[in-house]
Amino acid sequence: MCSQLRRRGVDLFLQSTSDVKRPRHLVRWLSIVAVVAAVVAVVYIRWGRPKVVVTAAVVRGRAVEAVYATGTVEPLRKVVVKARISEHIAVLLVEAGDTVTAGQLLARIENPLRTFALAQGRIELTKAQTQAAANHRNWQGCKRKREYGMRNSTLRSAIW
Repeated sequence: MCSQLRRRGVDLFLQSTSDVKRPRHLVRWLSIVAVVAAVVAVVYIRWGRPKVVVTAAVVRGRAVEAVYATGTVEPLRKVVVKARISEHIAVLLVEAGDTVTAGQLLARIENPLRTFALAQGRIELTKAQTQAAANHRNWQGCKRKREYGMRNSTLRSAIW
């Protein structure tokens, strides 16, 4: 009987250890499933939910929202702008902080000597155009006289 009890005790021991393994195995799988479910829930909460969009009708009017803060505003990129010639600025066409595009005129430069030379060149052009018009009229007159003279000479030769 002792041997049977011993055997039975071993059987009970084996049976109890096999019963213990199953719940540990089950606990391990359940914990893995719980962790995966938690990761899926976090991902869904952060990125999976649809975004809330607020819409409003378009209304013409003044913007009433303002931002008040202290600090320094820095540009994304600084550019040094230099003129090809150094003269006095007559008109500044942009203000500090304005957005400009490539090729946009920023300022007009005043140069009295160039302005004088330009005015003198325009006067000389007007003189040349006037002289050319007078020469053209003179040439037209000479051409008419020659044609008139040729007609008279043919008329005279026909009469004599």
